[in-house]
Amino acid sequence: VWGCYVLLNLGLLLRAVAEPIHSLAPAPLWGWVIVFAALSQWLGGIAFVLNTWPRVKAR
Repeated sequence: VWGCYVLLNLGLLLRAVAEPIHSLAPAPLWGWVIVFAALSQWLGGIAFVLNTWPRVKAR
């Protein structure tokens, strides 16, 4: 559960920082930070589904 929250919030924080900077001063580093943020959010979403699915499936 905590891993899900960490991944989702880390991805959100990284995107909130990297996207405006990347639009003002494009650099490969910021592009990779955005990719890492998207991957973090995707993994957080998968972790959420895996954590929640048994509860939803039981109903």
